[in-house]
Amino acid sequence: MENRNQHVPEGWEITKLGRLLKVKYGKDQKTIESSNGNYPILGTGGIIGRTNTALYSKPSVLIGRKGSIDRPYYMDTPFWTIDTLFYTEIINVVSPKYIYYYFCIIDWRKLEESTGVPSLSATAISNVKIPLPPLPEQRAIAEILTAADRLIFLKERLIDAKHKQKLWLMQNLLTGKVRLKGFKKKWKEAKLGEICTIFSGGTPSRNNFTYWKNGTIKWLSAKCIENDRIIGYEFITEDGLRSSTTKVSLPNSIILVTRVSVGKIALCDEVYAINQDISVINPLNFIVNIFLFYYLKIRTREILNKTQGLAIKGITQDELKDINIFLPPLPEQRCIAEILSTADKELDLLTHELGQQKLVKKYLMQQLLTGRIRVKGASL
Repeated sequence: MENRNQHVPEGWEITKLGRLLKVKYGKDQKTIESSNGNYPILGTGGIIGRTNTALYSKPSVLIGRKGSIDRPYYMDTPFWTIDTLFYTEIINVVSPKYIYYYFCIIDWRKLEESTGVPSLSATAISNVKIPLPPLPEQRAIAEILTAADRLIFLKERLIDAKHKQKLWLMQNLLTGKVRLKGFKKKWKEAKLGEICTIFSGGTPSRNNFTYWKNGTIKWLSAKCIENDRIIGYEFITEDGLRSSTTKVSLPNSIILVTRVSVGKIALCDEVYAINQDISVINPLNFIVNIFLFYYLKIRTREILNKTQGLAIKGITQDELKDINIFLPPLPEQRCIAEILSTADKELDLLTHELGQQKLVKKYLMQQLLTGRIRVKGASL
């Protein structure tokens, strides 16, 4: 045992990685590249090409030599690596998959050997000490974590499929290419400025602390909007609101970034003050706000194409008001909005479940790979 001061369960040992594997260098790929090759050529960022010549064909753990040094790969099929990516030859009495999972919990950044581009050396990797259970327990731990990875993969595939389904629904329902059963009335064309009130805001002077200190009014800028949601805000005071051009949005308004990060969009869930980079869009009574929110999302490219200016990109209020909108009757708007809202809620739930699965896997890795939790029947 290398380190008797580190506690490990009975039957485990502390050993250097250099006793379990050999760290090998990748090679230049120029002479072996083939566009229709059977095997991947790997760099630190993933697959960069194909080849019919394998550099190594046994199970191996790969890790970056330069650049992305904290993203291990596991390969159990033939591959080629370039010289920025190490691969490993693992001895037969060790589970390669167990070694891979332990690589995933090592803080490789602490072993950096460069002040510029992050880099690792074969020697530094070989000198890392890890707790090692008997081979049957290694395999059992690897099987549990592989099952956790499989669940995560399947959830990610499902989320991807649901995203594509939602995009299809938006592109077809919001354009009238596909009509819902029972709806046949013709859609009407209008300018956005004819069916909504639109305004933007401003920013209280940063030099006047009375506009900001102990403020109670939530104030939004473009950086507060990401992934169709309001993710944060600052506070301004009543004086800040009165003494600047900032204006207040109403709940259920649509807010659209029209300067700098043009095209970001969200639905207001409450009252906010807004700055000059944001336009507030308030639909009139014959428009379902959630329908219009989704409609504007698929028109983002058109909005971006209208951006002007050199230093700061933006779309003017007049250009925004001039955008053509095609509207179905109000009942059809409501049905389309409900379908798309349901799709979003399902995606939110699946994304939450994915996050929980990743937390479970992280917990299992921390416990199983250190022996704090033992695998029943695998410790002999």
